[in-house]
Amino acid sequence: MISVLYVDDEEALLDICKIFLERSGELKIETESSVHRALEKLSRESFDVIVSDYQMPEMDGIEFLKRIRSDGNTIPFIIFTGRGREEVAVAALKEGADFYLQKGGDPISQFAELINQIKQSVRQRKAESAVIENEQKYRTLYESAHDAIFLMTDDQIIDCNRQTEQLFGRTREEIVGFSPLDLSPSYQLNGSSSYERGMRYIERAMAGEAQSYEWRFIHSNGQIIDAGVSLNRIDLPTGHMLLSIIRDITARKRNEEELNRKTEELSASYEELMSAEEELRDQYEIITQREQALRESEAKLDAIIQGSPIPQFVIDTDHRVLYWNTALTVYSNIPAEEICGTDQQWRAFYPDKRPCLADLLVDGASDMLPVWYGGKDIRQALIRDAYTAVDFFPHMGKNGIWLSFTAAIIRDSSGNVIGAVETLEDITDQKQSSLALIESEARYREIIENLQDVFYRSDTEGRLIMASPSILNVLGYESMDECIGKNIAETFYYNAQDRYAFITAINKTGSISNYETILKRKDGSPVFVSSNSHIYTLPDGTPAGIEGTFRDISSIKEAEQALIDSEGQFRALFSHANDAIFMHRITHDGLPGVFIEVNETACRRLGYTRDEMLHMSPVDIDAPISKEIEKENTENLLKTGHATFEAVHITHDKASIPVEISAHIYEFRGERIVLSIARDISDRKRYESAIHNANKKLNLLSSITRHDILNQLTALTGYLDLSEEVAEGSQIQEYIKKEKKTAEIILRQILFTRDYQTIGIQSPQWQSLKEVILMAAGLHDPGSITISVEINEIEVFADPLLEKVFFNLIDNSLRYGSNLSQIIFSHEITAEGLTIICSDDGGGIPSVEKENIFNRKYFSNTGFGLFLSREILAITNLSIKECGEAGVGARFEIEIPVGNYRLRT
Repeated sequence: MISVLYVDDEEALLDICKIFLERSGELKIETESSVHRALEKLSRESFDVIVSDYQMPEMDGIEFLKRIRSDGNTIPFIIFTGRGREEVAVAALKEGADFYLQKGGDPISQFAELINQIKQSVRQRKAESAVIENEQKYRTLYESAHDAIFLMTDDQIIDCNRQTEQLFGRTREEIVGFSPLDLSPSYQLNGSSSYERGMRYIERAMAGEAQSYEWRFIHSNGQIIDAGVSLNRIDLPTGHMLLSIIRDITARKRNEEELNRKTEELSASYEELMSAEEELRDQYEIITQREQALRESEAKLDAIIQGSPIPQFVIDTDHRVLYWNTALTVYSNIPAEEICGTDQQWRAFYPDKRPCLADLLVDGASDMLPVWYGGKDIRQALIRDAYTAVDFFPHMGKNGIWLSFTAAIIRDSSGNVIGAVETLEDITDQKQSSLALIESEARYREIIENLQDVFYRSDTEGRLIMASPSILNVLGYESMDECIGKNIAETFYYNAQDRYAFITAINKTGSISNYETILKRKDGSPVFVSSNSHIYTLPDGTPAGIEGTFRDISSIKEAEQALIDSEGQFRALFSHANDAIFMHRITHDGLPGVFIEVNETACRRLGYTRDEMLHMSPVDIDAPISKEIEKENTENLLKTGHATFEAVHITHDKASIPVEISAHIYEFRGERIVLSIARDISDRKRYESAIHNANKKLNLLSSITRHDILNQLTALTGYLDLSEEVAEGSQIQEYIKKEKKTAEIILRQILFTRDYQTIGIQSPQWQSLKEVILMAAGLHDPGSITISVEINEIEVFADPLLEKVFFNLIDNSLRYGSNLSQIIFSHEITAEGLTIICSDDGGGIPSVEKENIFNRKYFSNTGFGLFLSREILAITNLSIKECGEAGVGARFEIEIPVGNYRLRT
């Protein structure tokens, strides 16, 4: 149901209109006889359409429309009036009215036309809103994309988004018009030629085969950019274009290289650690053998201990050092003779006195190990009563060292404890490698767990055996248990057959990049993903499955589809418009260039094919009379950015078509482009011609009749003069004077009809304001009165009778100004337009008479000068008012809106 607000001061028309319009069942009519009440209702309620009368007492329909538009309200507005002046219709449409319909005639057909206009305006406004919304969505998605996006024809970039400028460190002007190969190094990472390889990708994409590959570009600062490139052909009615989406993978490539390097380092550290462990076991075995040798021979033990390259010491049950071998002396820088016989073995390891591992074993205090070595790596060694620990000693060496130390109980042949031995090994290098390995594994785990993309690994049976937690968010699962071990094709693919196509693609080369497919969320809904995957193998080279990453690209897919849909809608609107639409360039010398686009209406109207039109320019279709003003129209367009003018087009068959052209200039791809909408006004021109001929005949008839009446009036005035002389001194003389005064009034009224009939007959034209005022002033004899024209070189678009307006203003001041000494013409320019000011010092006009002086009836006995002036100005939407101060002087202000004046250069 379409809601309509109908405003008219005629109550009877409101009722009959409501009855007729609501008969269709599609409209709901609200009526108001007051414009002010209608405005109040609009502030509270919303309507689909407004239908308004033109001539109403509070405010006419045009002012009502202006009030609505000034609030930013774009509701469709239809003028439905009994006043049929063309200037009313033009003014209504210029102020934003959607339709203009004149009352009168058959009510049924008239209201049917009004219903049609209401429906059409609602449909048109909804369509315009939808187009704007789609365009805004397309532009927002295009410019807000995180990836770089650009469009290409063949190998040349024709458009790009802001992310492209950021990726390459270049402005849009430095990118558009170039080939992506111009932004690439000469050779790619594998040594292939960028040009040859890139052209192969472009040719395949233009053939309809989507391309996804990794590529290297060059930033403006010379740095290399690793990127993933998606290249797809877009099929348009005008031909093919390539859509390229570029994702910066420089960081990912660097991470992959770093990860590979770390993996190699970890493997080397692991092998070194295994070797160290084997070596340690060998040392354990040697120590065991030496302990046995110690029981066999103290002398032999002493030789072994002192000659061992491994730092070690021996204590007795009283914790006194018995042996402090040479290796330990060198390592601790404490000589044996200083330490042996004391219980200060702690000095080699700790800043303050505390038990060593051997001390605790001698005391049988193994339960104290957690107290003194809490949090350390402590474990029982391979032999009885022996322990091994690892600890960091910050006070040893330059930056502290890591030691692996082993302590064991020494027993005599009877099994009694007689002391303990402790051996030391500097494992700083191994420990640092081990810590680096742990840190690397932790970072790797952190990367996996915090990936926004999904990392996965499958086995040869197609089961998911590993995945990053991000899979839960992308596919809508709640726990990893729901995913691990599941068959990938059956559980996670929207179409299981797509999994086999994926495997076929990866088996060809062993890996894929930016492979697009559709997965399935837990709730069964589809999700578009892009995957980079490869086959991973066991150490012997046997394939173990597939691993890689994938990311959700649903939003990108939706954006691409929205872009395609929006383009289709825009193309349909352009192609099926009822008016002819042209787009052409502006040449360097300011002349119209060749057409770059035309719609079907333009081709059909002019009788050319689209291909023929795209090799032509506006000059080729303009009639000779239009070519003469083509340069002037183009200059005006370049100055203001828009212009509306009439022209004549010549068809292929040499027929002439009068058109009204609305042109707008804008920047497109670095060029100035003119968008012109040409409306066929053949019918309007025929009507204008018919009206002009009718007016011409009526004016001729009026002129003849007025001539005859003036002749008779002259004779009548002559007889009255004679009668006045004859009747001098009698009562009849007074009657004759009144008759003569009446005849004078009749004469002025007849002269008024002569002036008024010429208003609007000739077309408005651009006139020099200063020259017109000077010519008007030259028709008066001001005597001692000074007339000053303080106006720059300005032209105004007005009726040719503009000179009479200024003549009347000067005449008004000279005729009615008291103690008048000067008349000044000046101007002011504001954002709203130009104001021409005519001021004098002749006493001014009383406030109560300021508006009456423009009323025709007010001058029924004195003249019609100011009334005619307002009518002449109104023809081109100019207005006049009196703003002076009574007792000071008159001040007339003529308001000229933007577009109706221009500065002369």
